[in-house]
Amino acid sequence: MGRTKPAQHRNFLRMCEQRGWFTTFAEENAPATKWMDILEEYLVEQVDQAEYYHWMRQFVGIFQMSHWLNEYVEVFLGIERRPDPFSLYQITRPKTDADLGGGGPDGPPITRALGIGACFVVRELRRNGILTNPLANPHCFVPERRVRDLFAEMGCVGVHFESGVGVSIQMHDFLVHYLGPERATFNNAFDLPFLTIANNLSLRQDFFGAVYV
Repeated sequence: MGRTKPAQHRNFLRMCEQRGWFTTFAEENAPATKWMDILEEYLVEQVDQAEYYHWMRQFVGIFQMSHWLNEYVEVFLGIERRPDPFSLYQITRPKTDADLGGGGPDGPPITRALGIGACFVVRELRRNGILTNPLANPHCFVPERRVRDLFAEMGCVGVHFESGVGVSIQMHDFLVHYLGPERATFNNAFDLPFLTIANNLSLRQDFFGAVYV
């Protein structure tokens, strides 16, 4: 989600928790009326301008993730069993996965709903030791704009102008070229050190040895 700050995401999630919406989000096969009640509750309380409207626009994606959660869990955890390099689109479009003969779990494509968040999911599964397959590593760099700009400044060609999940592979390959496959994961922190640098002007100055205005 562009043009947002971490504090805004945190406040939105806090609102969902306080209102008990997470219970519906996590409930398997929750009745559609519960989901509509959430939308109605949100909309009737807006007066001057719709607070968190940018986040509530993700409601279709949230519903999709909840309704087919078991199927998406299956395909993401299935990364552990993959013997060959794969595209993240094979994971987010399970019905068309050629490695599964086009017969993956019966869930609609999650590509648009997750976006680069698919890299976030894979990264967190790796960081927490749920996935151990090193073939997942190229997909663990969340290509946020701030991180892409940092990599471009380091000399990673092309990432400044692209934004899809495939950019994660470019960033991973760039690091492997200079650091090797072991060090390129940063002890399974992947892009997080770079995100920290990107969000801190002083760290950027130390990292590049230059002054930023």
